[in-house]
This record gives sequence, structure tokens and C-alpha cells, in this order.
Amino acid sequence: ANLLHSQARLAAASSWCGRKSLRAILASNNHANSAHHAALNRSHPRQNISQLPLGFCQRRNLSSAGMRAMIETALAAARRSISGAPDVVRKPVPEHIVRPDYAADGIPKAEPPFFPWLVVRNDEDEIACARQAGRIAREVLDMAGQAVKPGVSTEEIDELVHYETIKRGAYPSPLNYRGFPKSVCTSIDHVVCHGIPDANRVLKEGEIMNIDVSCYIEGYHGDTSEMFCVGEVDEKARELIQVTYDAWQAAI
Repeated sequence: ANLLHSQARLAAASSWCGRKSLRAILASNNHANSAHHAALNRSHPRQNISQLPLGFCQRRNLSSAGMRAMIETALAAARRSISGAPDVVRKPVPEHIVRPDYAADGIPKAEPPFFPWLVVRNDEDEIACARQAGRIAREVLDMAGQAVKPGVSTEEIDELVHYETIKRGAYPSPLNYRGFPKSVCTSIDHVVCHGIPDANRVLKEGEIMNIDVSCYIEGYHGDTSEMFCVGEVDEKARELIQVTYDAWQAAI
């Protein structure tokens, strides 16, 4: 019984990647390799809130100071909304936002192609929808990443991601996917992936973390993640992030 339970947990965790739409994954990867990443200098990863993603600011005609003000305002709203709230309650999503098929019961109904070489050919309208999902995910990830600093809890980052996602008319894809209780995955240090945000888990100087943002809109999931440094980190951590980033770019 214990073995079967462990296998079920493993299957539930691993299926997150396996069941995501190939179209959305491709759209998100293409977007992540766009002008946003071309604009980043080789000092990647960004370290603090003053190092702003150029593409994000340009899309909104924002100055660095304006961007910082947006982040601080959003974090303040997140702190107010989670103050005293029980951690196990899933955050509400406005009724007008279209939900994926698992939103109510946690069980995904859509199946990927039976064979990996069966690729669906999309028309221009479908591609535009996929790009929209990827763009929203990237924008929300930018906001979340700039909030990373010592003293911020992963629950605050979750609240920020949830708010910024629904503000754009999208549904936070992780929410209730096979029972996942939060709107984003926050994985710190040795946590490989899909870490669950927690009001009691406060970021500490020297840690590294991955933020995995997925947004669902008009039938498509936009999925993107990035590593971030919490304050100053050691050279080994920087090297790990840089080499991984370079390998990913080379593969694309």
C-alpha cells in the first residue's frame, strides 16, 4: 500500500509537465527567447529589484522607478490580503475568467497526443492565442521575480502572481491542478520543482529559487520559469544558474 501511494504521488507530480499542452510549451519557449531575453545582459541572473527587465518596462513605457513602485504596491496588496487568512484556502478567481477543465475537481480531462511525434498544426488564430498566453505568463513572472528579496514570504509571491494573472483575464494554471493549492510554484535551493508557497517560508539572504508561472487563457497555457537570487549568493550558486541558463539557450 505504501509503495502504491508513493507511486501515485510521483505520478501526480510528474504529470504536471507531461499533460501540459505542447502548443503552450512551444509558445512560452519562443516568447522566452524573444527580445526580452535578448535585452538581458550577461550579468544574469538579476539580483534585486533595481535590476529591471528591459522588455517589461518598454512594453509599459515605465521608468525603473515606476516599475519599482508597481512591485511595492502589489506586494503591499498581497500582504493585506493574506493577513490572518488560513493557508489552505484556495484563492478566489472571478467568475468571468474562463477556467481549465480541472479547475473545479482537480482532475485534468484533456489528453496529450498519444505519440510524441503527433504534432497538431495550428492556424494563425490559435498561434495568436498561444502567444497571448505565453506573453501573460512572462509578464507575471517578471513581476514575481522583481519581488524576490530577503524577508518576503513565498505566500506573498503567490498572492502577487494570483493577482497579476487574474488582472490580465487569465487563470493561474497550477491552481487546483490535481489538487495543487496555490497559483504558482516556488522552489528554493534543493527543491527540484513545484514547491508549494507557504506564509511561514520567508526568503533568506543567499538562497536561490525558481518561480514557475503558468497562465491559462482562451484554451491555452503559457508556461515559463526562471531562477532568481535572494540578495547576494555564493559563486557556486551563480555558476549553477549561469551554466543552466546558457545550456537552455543553446538548446533553443
